[in-house]
Amino acid sequence: QIFYFISFSIGFSAGPLLCQWRLVRKTGIFLFKPRGILIFLLLCIAGSFLVHYFTYEHPYLLADNRHYPFYIWKNIFKPHPFNKYLLVPMYSLCTIFFVTALGDNQSKLWIVLFLSSCLLSLVPQALLEFRYYIIPYLLFRIHISPIPMSGSILEFLHYTIVNIITIWLFIERPFHWEGHNGLQRFMW
Repeated sequence: QIFYFISFSIGFSAGPLLCQWRLVRKTGIFLFKPRGILIFLLLCIAGSFLVHYFTYEHPYLLADNRHYPFYIWKNIFKPHPFNKYLLVPMYSLCTIFFVTALGDNQSKLWIVLFLSSCLLSLVPQALLEFRYYIIPYLLFRIHISPIPMSGSILEFLHYTIVNIITIWLFIERPFHWEGHNGLQRFMW
């Protein structure tokens, strides 16, 4: 769950974070130093171990096709058992970027406590569901450095596009479940 959360957080805050060139540059420079390469490799090794032993497919995940996680799991993780390992380098990069973004404004103690609280609240959740990430994401978002107006505009456009697609799917793409009367509709 923690890798999904960090990837979710970086994905939904990509606009604001990428508009902070200093942060992008700092992360890039870190990744090309021996210490950064070592941390990246250690994260990949630990991530591969965690993905191998703790990736769990909840029965409800593939039973309800009205949510984004169903399609993410079905189209990315499910087609081939090795696919989950291909995402480990992305998880590692997102983790480094996540911690770097928080490190601009927060102390190391705060980051450790925040990540610990995220682990305690997210790891017990067996179901991949974005609603579990909302409060930790908002805490992440308000504790990163202030963003320029261009980042706010990109963030607004990103959220608007996601919501327009979701509303369009809800209105225009109803479907029937076998054994159920009435229409089913797509939702978050």
